[in-house]
Amino acid sequence: MSPAAPQAQPSRARRWWAERGRRTLHDQRLTLLLLVAALALVLGFVGFLQTENVVDAAYDTLALLALNFEAPPEGVPWTVDVARFLAPAAAAYATFTALTALLREQADVVRAQLRRDHVVVCGLGRRGLQLVKSFRAGARPVVAIESQRESASLEEARRAGAAVIVGDASQPDVLRRAGVGHAAQLVAVCGPDATNAAIAASARQLARSKGHRLDVFAHIGRSELTDDLTGIALRSEDGLVSVEWFNTYDRAARAMLREHLDLERSAAEGRPPHIAVVGLDELATALVLNSSRQWAALATGAGRLGITVAAPGASAFIADLEARYPALAKVADLTGYDRDLRSLADAPDAAERLADAGAVFVCGQDDTATVELAFAVARAVGPGSPIVVRLLVQSSGFAELLDDGGRPGSAGIQVFGLIERTASAEMVTDSLHETLARMFHEQYVEHVRRKGRADGYEQLGDYDDLDPTFKEANRAQARDVSAKLGAVDCDVRPLSDWAGKLVDFSPDEVELLAKLEHERWNRERLEAGWKPGPERDDERRINPYIADWDELPDDVKEFDRIFVRGLPRTLARAGYEVYRTPRGARRAEA
Repeated sequence: MSPAAPQAQPSRARRWWAERGRRTLHDQRLTLLLLVAALALVLGFVGFLQTENVVDAAYDTLALLALNFEAPPEGVPWTVDVARFLAPAAAAYATFTALTALLREQADVVRAQLRRDHVVVCGLGRRGLQLVKSFRAGARPVVAIESQRESASLEEARRAGAAVIVGDASQPDVLRRAGVGHAAQLVAVCGPDATNAAIAASARQLARSKGHRLDVFAHIGRSELTDDLTGIALRSEDGLVSVEWFNTYDRAARAMLREHLDLERSAAEGRPPHIAVVGLDELATALVLNSSRQWAALATGAGRLGITVAAPGASAFIADLEARYPALAKVADLTGYDRDLRSLADAPDAAERLADAGAVFVCGQDDTATVELAFAVARAVGPGSPIVVRLLVQSSGFAELLDDGGRPGSAGIQVFGLIERTASAEMVTDSLHETLARMFHEQYVEHVRRKGRADGYEQLGDYDDLDPTFKEANRAQARDVSAKLGAVDCDVRPLSDWAGKLVDFSPDEVELLAKLEHERWNRERLEAGWKPGPERDDERRINPYIADWDELPDDVKEFDRIFVRGLPRTLARAGYEVYRTPRGARRAEA
């Protein structure tokens, strides 16, 4: 017997349309219910009018909703016969729906109160719902808060396994019902920035009052404010609650650059890369700023990064950016190409301008414009350079056309779904602390490799493959940075002059900060149940370096010194700088 042929899976476009249809039906269920009830009342009234006056007909029609029906002596018209079933059915369905919703909401409150170390997602718009699904895909317990009771996203979130609380997430009592006092993370992705700010403030106050550790991630629409607000939050951290602001386009730009452009390798080789950005939108701005800022931190003296911006108005766009960010011109060679690539007749030298680009990022005003630009770029530059196309939703039909599946004409085009990628658990929680933790681990691994042996504190290997315990150790190291810098009268703020001179710690400052870092590490290990011993044994939680600073071998002390010396450059790569407070500046001058 021949094996059964595998069933064809529905395409992403078909799944998208099916999901859209189901959401529309759910959104319009109240409308359908009202239409059925209205139809029943009209039919009943018309039928009763055949044997009764207007007042009696109206009364008997309304009585149908309460199952109070008396057949007229002259017989039952067919319209009344239909109405006496439709009207009570509509009323019963409405009552059942209301009771079910009430019971479900109460059950969700109980579930939220019983959960521990869960994620609270505030706002169930497209981004919030995608976040719920992403966290649930990783088996994380989730409690979602949504203010609109009739939103179809409530049911979708419940189907994904989340408990849903209906209410205003900026109100402390709603956050308490969601169990914020014993949650691990809270993500605020409501529409207005002011609402997300209110949620972050309420959550921080609630967690602090409970003495509970909480990481808060709040979305903000203006990318220029993310670094400033996060810098303020860094300086006010108390070891319990961390607040970080994130912007969708900024996170998308960082991910696109990380996946499609190896800036570290180019810096190591002393070879400035060339990138092209096609289209003008917020993502285009984020790509230019992030690539320039990262290059400035990585490639001191290695030349300027080449960036070509291609779109009508590109020169004005560049002039505006350079006026707002004076350091931009110091680290990047920006060229504007004021042509519409969709008409190659108007852009005859497009291929020459984009031919040597290490990557081409396409950012149209909407998905349709982006697809047009993607095909135009593919015709202009050929298959040599990877073309990364930003679409709002990766599961839309356009992605089917652009995905590189070996079909003619699609080679080199790669889709980046803005909603799916930026509203993912990994992307949202890829915070400044997470970024620093990753860099600290990479710095440690590089030092171990140069030494040729592994006598350090953490595991080797990629950060993503680390045991969760060691990942958390790196995050704790990152969270302590601002507090530790206070010991040498320094602090952290957003990096303004990308090409400026970074703080250089004196030998005494390096030694003090290294000692403080080791003491923090000691406390962390002891609180986690580790103990000193002659040889390291991770399974038995034994480490020979749980000891006073003065008792450590010098080569082990060097791990902490390297961490301290590299701290200003590591923070600069993440968009922040170490600066000396007025007191620290006076002390340094003296």
